[in-house]
Amino acid sequence: MFPERLRELRKKSKLTLNDVGNKLGLSTSTIGMYERSGRVPDYQIVADLANLFGVSADYLLGKSDNPIISKAKFKKERLIELRGDLSLDEFSKLTNVSKVVLERYENGLDEPIPSILSYIAESQGVEPEYFYADDIKNIKHIPISSPAFLLYSKELRDWINSPDSQEYLEFAYKIYKNGITKEQLQNGKITITL
Repeated sequence: MFPERLRELRKKSKLTLNDVGNKLGLSTSTIGMYERSGRVPDYQIVADLANLFGVSADYLLGKSDNPIISKAKFKKERLIELRGDLSLDEFSKLTNVSKVVLERYENGLDEPIPSILSYIAESQGVEPEYFYADDIKNIKHIPISSPAFLLYSKELRDWINSPDSQEYLEFAYKIYKNGITKEQLQNGKITITL
């Protein structure tokens, strides 16, 4: 998706490979390679390309079909909530994002690069909009009461995020939200409908 989007945006902007390369300080062959091979450049180049074409990094990478850059404010609390009780070192290892970058985002020192937030979101089973939306009811997210969720195996996290698990997770969430105890469920005195 990235090569097609890059080529489409470049042609739509009536720029040559050379034009794009000059604007970003890259060679013409490098830009051509990105368009042909599908090799995705590092975060900074993705951000520079997105800025050059006036689209979101998510759109450029094919993670969104909406090219509009969100004007919503980043909610650092959501990132802190995802990290939970994990140290920055542990969270950095789980997300493959530098501890320094995570710390700067959490402290509001930098406006997050959308492609990095997309990467964090994907690794944690949430949508990138989770970090911006005022209301997350309609956004794919998993209510996390403990960062232990992050320590589960990749297979379990993949199942939790699969469509097959959604009915079970919604049921578990209703149990949690209604304060139903394990004993009440075992006694069979509670009825919950999905």
